[in-house]
Amino acid sequence: MWMDPQEVETMETVGSSSPGFRGMVQLRLSDLIQMVCLARSDLVVQVRSGDRNGSIFVKEGRIYHAETARLNGEEAFFEIFRWEDGHFEALPEGENKPPSIQKPWEHLLLEAVRRRDEGSPEGKGPDPGEEAGPERALEASPGAEGVWVEPPWLEEGIDRAIDGLEAIPGASPDFKPSEAANPRELHRLQVLVVDDSAFFARQLKSLLEKDGAIEVVGVARNGRDALEILASGPYPDVVTLDAHMPVMPGDTTLKHIMIRHPVPVLILSSFEERSVESIFEFLEVGAVDLFSKPRASDDGEEFGRRLREQVQRVSRARVARFRRRRKRTILQDPGVRRPSERILAILGAEGAHLEWLRLPLLSLCRQGIVFGFQRISRAFLEGFGRFIEEGCSVPTRLLEAGSVSRPGTFCLGTGNEGLNPQWRPGDSSLTWGPGDETGGTWSQAVGTRLAALSSLARGRLDVHVLSSAEPFEPALAEALLASGTRFFLSPPDSVLCEDMVRAVEPFEAAFPNQVLFHGPETLMEAWLDHETAV
Repeated sequence: MWMDPQEVETMETVGSSSPGFRGMVQLRLSDLIQMVCLARSDLVVQVRSGDRNGSIFVKEGRIYHAETARLNGEEAFFEIFRWEDGHFEALPEGENKPPSIQKPWEHLLLEAVRRRDEGSPEGKGPDPGEEAGPERALEASPGAEGVWVEPPWLEEGIDRAIDGLEAIPGASPDFKPSEAANPRELHRLQVLVVDDSAFFARQLKSLLEKDGAIEVVGVARNGRDALEILASGPYPDVVTLDAHMPVMPGDTTLKHIMIRHPVPVLILSSFEERSVESIFEFLEVGAVDLFSKPRASDDGEEFGRRLREQVQRVSRARVARFRRRRKRTILQDPGVRRPSERILAILGAEGAHLEWLRLPLLSLCRQGIVFGFQRISRAFLEGFGRFIEEGCSVPTRLLEAGSVSRPGTFCLGTGNEGLNPQWRPGDSSLTWGPGDETGGTWSQAVGTRLAALSSLARGRLDVHVLSSAEPFEPALAEALLASGTRFFLSPPDSVLCEDMVRAVEPFEAAFPNQVLFHGPETLMEAWLDHETAV
């Protein structure tokens, strides 16, 4: 039997030759450590993987030491959890060792899961212990046991699914997109957790259900299990999906979900610099947003609060509106104009990632000062900037203290940088100086930045709103409009999350010349046509 020291192990009960029961028990290494620590017991776990050996020492429920042939302390603990196969033996007593670990066991296990994910950016491959079932044809070709070959209809199927066509090979015959795309009536939000780490899945369930507004209705260890749960119905409101799993990789799982059971998906995984670019592939296939697993240094309460808020926002996405990005030729603006002193701010959050690539950013930047705020983790911002630069062929710079926005260059920030805009008429540039961090929500922080800029560049600021599940506060929107700011809103039925668009829409009656509806196709012309003398 194949055994994984991180997940699946067989432990034989040990003891002396005195009478008593002996036997075998199926147990995961992380489960064993958690159980022993919660019971405040003593234990020594000896782990073997090929020619590698390691030990983990627990005393009174605290992991106080770990060692391998070449490492001691925390790094030895993490090294043991990176081994891909082997077995362990649990001993009730062992040699006393000097303490080399101080962190709580919960932090160590979370960090071990995160590091293991980062060490396998391409996924860990099929679990040799899994028997092939009737669904095996979904992920592996005949005669290629353990080798990932996506079925030939999958790529074509997702293209057809997101273009609204019917008769998709393998799709559930009773699936109705309108039922999955519309929000449920008010109730506890139902979430399906998909993660191959049983330990992290339990922690995630506990965090999600803490305030009673969310219910985890299922936990799947891999993509195949997730599809089986979705097929049995009813659909959950949100799926949290790990990017790197055995049996069926996260991206393949996401494609099947979008074809067979379209529901909002939040990618929840660990990423490091060398794999950050791959996360945007999930967004191009249909994920609404992404969220990073916690690090050992993260505050658990704060992480849980942010995660619950993100799941709530993602649940409001209308995934039936998702359209896969098509490669297109970047058309240059045929007219050569002197850049105006107009300023265009573009706002995007949940579901907006691909909308940026539909904007004529290159042409827009030639006509004035253009910058954007995208609600995204700062860790992913640089990679997302490269994503925009490549997709729109426009030089893209990240906003930071000292940044200068000027015609010809697009500047991108999260909206939470704590920067104050500084603008003087005639400069044809906008400088970002250091400022105080603003509290409150993302939309409040963004609104504060825009209000400061609007007071400086009265009548010259325009705002284009993309998909966002967080609305503008009415008072902020009204203040911006009163100062002469124009809002170019994406049509509500064209975005995945329409909350911010809907929040500004009611002001159309009072400000008919300042609240205008234009998508990527008409934004350029509308922005130039609505210039006014200042």
